[in-house]
Amino acid sequence: MQLSDVADRLVKARLQSLPGVGSAAIFGERRYSMRVWVDPQALSARGLTVQDIESAIASRNVEIPAGRIESTRREFSVRSLAS
Repeated sequence: MQLSDVADRLVKARLQSLPGVGSAAIFGERRYSMRVWVDPQALSARGLTVQDIESAIASRNVEIPAGRIESTRREFSVRSLAS
């Protein structure tokens, strides 16, 4: 994920600034979908662990790929979100 960030912020911008380059695309990049900050004292007070939080999020968060729409100029991913 750090490499994706560097590629997006630094490499892509440099490539796009070259004469004759209209745009640059990054393929295979990985991004965070969610970041969670936990308070260790609050977890301890409730008798929970980080794994409990991870399990709760995973069991209630479902994203199902439904396909993709393509045209000559654009491509869109279609997602079906359910909980």
